[in-house]
Amino acid sequence: MPKTALLRSPAEGCAIQLLLCEPLPPSVRAGLDAVPRNDLFYGEIWRAGIGIADADAASILDAGQVPGAIGPHPGLHAALAARHPRLGLFHLSAEPWPGETDAFERSVGAGYRRASPADVARLRAAPSFFPYWDHELEQRRAEGASWQRQCEGMVAVLPPVVYLSVDLSVLAPHLCPGRGAPMGGLEWWQLAVLLRVLSARREVAGFALEGLVDAEADGRVAAALLYQQAGCALGRRDAAKV
Repeated sequence: MPKTALLRSPAEGCAIQLLLCEPLPPSVRAGLDAVPRNDLFYGEIWRAGIGIADADAASILDAGQVPGAIGPHPGLHAALAARHPRLGLFHLSAEPWPGETDAFERSVGAGYRRASPADVARLRAAPSFFPYWDHELEQRRAEGASWQRQCEGMVAVLPPVVYLSVDLSVLAPHLCPGRGAPMGGLEWWQLAVLLRVLSARREVAGFALEGLVDAEADGRVAAALLYQQAGCALGRRDAAKV
């Protein structure tokens, strides 16, 4: 039996509404067709509906749906901040968050491993921004800290409601060779555990997926990550315990 299309258009009735700030690469669309529909942690995410939005972020939020962005979308976190005064930012990338963080009560960045001296100085001067550098995470693992414990520590810094922004560059370069990310980065299992901890402990009010390239391997990973982000935002369903 053929699979039901994962990405719906029009998106009427979908719990997840995707704002396409840049074209969705064909490799990612192909990857979405291959994503297993039943996730062992989040359950059958597709049943809630993931669609391409034809409305703006504010209208999506007014309808009680979850907005997700493909590519940078400054208006999305602004709309979220207008509804959630204590909104937090969870940014996963090889490079630091490029914009202002005044709209967020607290911000956590993880996986950073490529930053200019100006970036480092900017983060050090921001009292509500908590960077978890890639080399520091690796050092703690080498010293015996479990990855689960490190994930719990990062999430504990965040306020109750979070905007989740993930760039493919946060992953190790062998997972997304077309992205051109620097050495280091998270393995897939590490990112999956981190999102599970976030989903269990915080409300993800909106999310963004960035750094997409049209390459077969990258497309498969991006599609799987998009599905994981949707599950993280919808919350843990009646799924198998893992």
